[in-house]
Amino acid sequence: MKDRQNFLRIFDSVIEMIYDRNSEIIEWAKKVDDLLKNQVYTALTKSFPFDLESLINHISDKLKVTNNPEVIIVLIKWLEVLHSI
Repeated sequence: MKDRQNFLRIFDSVIEMIYDRNSEIIEWAKKVDDLLKNQVYTALTKSFPFDLESLINHISDKLKVTNNPEVIIVLIKWLEVLHSI
């Protein structure tokens, strides 16, 4: 449970940085976002414990409240990655 909360906290922080005004922060955030996707992919393909349902619900909730097109694109890419697994 604590691991899930930590993951979601990191996830939220990275997503928020993607629409920062500083281009260096945006690029860093996108790289970290890709690393997170790789970690989730690895966890799910190797049957490591991971709460996929919680992540999908979290992404869905964020999609409902965000108006930023950049964030929406990133969240949709997350859903695409999860769907491809």
